[in-house]
Amino acid sequence: MKANKKNNEAAPYQLIYEQMRNAIRGGELNGKLPSIAELTQKFSVSHNTIKKVLDKLKEQQYLYGMHGKGVYVNDTVTSNPAFQKNIVFYLHIDSYRNPFYLQALSKLRQLLETGQANVHFVNSPRQLSEMSGIVDVLLAVDVKKESELEVIKSLIGQEKIIIFNQNFSGWHCVGTDNFRAGYIAMDYLYGKGHRQIGLLSRDLDIPGCFFDLRYQGACLFASEHPGMTIFNSESEISESRMDEVSASLAAKNLFEQTDELTAVFAFTDILALGFVSYCHEAGISIPGDISLLGFDNRDFSTMLLPPLTTFQENSEELSRMAMLEISNVVSGKSNSIKQIWVEPFVVERESVINIKKKSY
Repeated sequence: MKANKKNNEAAPYQLIYEQMRNAIRGGELNGKLPSIAELTQKFSVSHNTIKKVLDKLKEQQYLYGMHGKGVYVNDTVTSNPAFQKNIVFYLHIDSYRNPFYLQALSKLRQLLETGQANVHFVNSPRQLSEMSGIVDVLLAVDVKKESELEVIKSLIGQEKIIIFNQNFSGWHCVGTDNFRAGYIAMDYLYGKGHRQIGLLSRDLDIPGCFFDLRYQGACLFASEHPGMTIFNSESEISESRMDEVSASLAAKNLFEQTDELTAVFAFTDILALGFVSYCHEAGISIPGDISLLGFDNRDFSTMLLPPLTTFQENSEELSRMAMLEISNVVSGKSNSIKQIWVEPFVVERESVINIKKKSY
């Protein structure tokens, strides 16, 4: 008999919980709740059942209590479309080593969890398949191959996927505008009087990746400005390790192409570090003999001699825009493919000088 009583009590508890939760989500229940006595009478259940329902709703942040005043609906939390949704960050192990991703995703996670979203991390399709039935939105971080996106799509559907910091046509994307970064880099150096500019690049064999886009942006600027020439040297450097040897070889290759370089744009600060190492060994002065512009604003960029002028990606704005797009997807407002790009900005230090007074 006791078991039957427990089962009979459990059924109304779950029904009342779901009814009140749905009413809060739908905006039908807001402000101050009726008293426990009034709710007990309304639902024809015990005081303990109502208290159990309210405790669970408080635990999930749907409700909050004010001492001596009653229980209220948490309108701030429930107005967030991502409230209680399952948001998955899909990123490979190597991406955890990237300071920019850690910074941007940490800020985005904070925004989501403040709104009581459930944030999960996975790093493979196998892990994703184990939770595919509960995914509301997936943020695919630095996925470089469309074939991998197709696997993810087969598990959860394309409408739930937002690509972070890569550019794929026909997909929702949020990220740094790397095409503009390449263009802005050339504009910045051109404005300082530089006309013979070297590029230290990588991964140009991956169409649409951010290195390829920086290269395309730089080439467009050069094509629009007669008298400007760019030289490219591609490195085999890996983002996951500090391979100064590979970066130094790429730097050596640039100087073998021409002896007229006045500036170099390194596509990462690690490549810039390799360039600094090569110049030190070769007796080439930075910025006296050649100016150097990096990308990433890594911690060590301030420690180089001279301190490195470099690009900073706008992680604050990127996390905010990603949050807005996640909210649009979960609320059904993102019916068409949307691509949102945020421009990076130059952090000026001492490795680039103005040579406008020189003649060409």
